[in-house]
Amino acid sequence: MTKPPEEPESYIPEERWIFGSHSGTQLDSREFEKTFAPINRDFISFDQRLRSFITSNFPGEAPRYEDLIYIQPFKCLYISYQSVEDWTEARDILRCNPDFHECKRYDCVIVNDDGPGTTVARLHLLLRCWLPSGKVVDMALVHAFNRNKWRPFTMWDNCQIYTETQDSSFLLMDYVV
Repeated sequence: MTKPPEEPESYIPEERWIFGSHSGTQLDSREFEKTFAPINRDFISFDQRLRSFITSNFPGEAPRYEDLIYIQPFKCLYISYQSVEDWTEARDILRCNPDFHECKRYDCVIVNDDGPGTTVARLHLLLRCWLPSGKVVDMALVHAFNRNKWRPFTMWDNCQIYTETQDSSFLLMDYVV
């Protein structure tokens, strides 16, 4: 088995966000799937879906089947932003933890995409990937939310009801607002 890569000295994540509290050790994506797929359906076909996602988002980095993709899971995400109300800088901590003070905690994020309206997703896994080329990519495994036709008895202006999907998908951290 090949040794997992160390984080390169030159790697500096996007200034808007940074991962915190790594979870466990680095594993290759196949070992990760083998370990976690039996206990969480989000990780079924994890390696295959991860490779497809990388290939579609980074065509020049397409991993071959025999290449190992190492991943490091994380439990939280620090997001820096500027308020549009008073223009002050602030920082939020978003959790993605199956055991946060003995309770599950999977926070939601707003996704910056080209779809109409607001796109919201729930974080289910934060991970840093080391591609075979040496490139480091941060991403999340999320459950998206879809608009729901159900309406509450008491409606208010701009009320939107969403339902969380059961299917998970990968999301580059560059698109998290």
